[in-house]
Amino acid sequence: MEAILRQGVDGFGAEPEAVGAPETAPAAQPAEAPASVEAAPVDVRSAGEKLRQARLALGLSLEDVERRTRVKRDFVEALEEMDVKLLPGKAYAVPYLRSYARLLALPEDDLIAQYLREAALSREDARPQVRDPASRPRGMRPWAPVMALGVIAASVVGWQAVRDALMPEPIAAAEAAAPVASAPAQAPPDAALAPSYRSEIEIRALAEAPLEARGPDGTVYFHEILQPGHAYRPDPGPGWTFHALNGAHFEVWIDGVRSGLLGDEGKPVLGRRFDQPAPEAVAATSPPAAARLAAPAP
Repeated sequence: MEAILRQGVDGFGAEPEAVGAPETAPAAQPAEAPASVEAAPVDVRSAGEKLRQARLALGLSLEDVERRTRVKRDFVEALEEMDVKLLPGKAYAVPYLRSYARLLALPEDDLIAQYLREAALSREDARPQVRDPASRPRGMRPWAPVMALGVIAASVVGWQAVRDALMPEPIAAAEAAAPVASAPAQAPPDAALAPSYRSEIEIRALAEAPLEARGPDGTVYFHEILQPGHAYRPDPGPGWTFHALNGAHFEVWIDGVRSGLLGDEGKPVLGRRFDQPAPEAVAATSPPAAARLAAPAP
């Protein structure tokens, strides 16, 4: 009896054990963060900086580039400095870039696209003009239309003078009525080089030299430095002209037959046409044409 009472006293106040209580699950471990993936470095260099660093990596000087690409040192430096105002224009900047990138083993098309994109942003005339909305436009000056008409008239007169200078002089009536006893006029030596403009023409380079082709309105359709053995096959129409610093650096093939040199040895060819008898290569010409050929583009 005492043992039962003692057992009851000892068990008084003790919490009953839970029957069938589920075991507590261990605390969930936090998921490990995925390893960070490093992004590929972005090349933020400008096209000009890529050219300069590639040149320095090859140990080339500006003079070395000028000698190998035939691009003037000033133009090479302007390409690296992204100073488009010192370049003669887009028609020359693109061949310069292609020749320079090829020398440095850089991707030509990508570099040209980047350069043109960045150069357009650096030109002052390409920046959008922001105008104050509150400002009022100036009234047109009364003499502005008169001046504009004067400029247009002067341009037309100048173009007529240049065109007349380039056209062959008409044969005098007295020469046409020459007596029969006189010696017959001989065909010029270059007469074989005056085919119809529909003939297949090929101009082959005998030495590394620049060649330029222009349309009748002066538009430059081709301007590159051809390597020996390379050829240019134009599809010219009436009035197309061809220009070179040295006529003996190119030979002309017409319909697969060699017809002779483009011009004389040591003399520039400025305004050579294939739809009329070939004029002699003369040194005297307009300063813009001579200056353009003096700065050859690849």
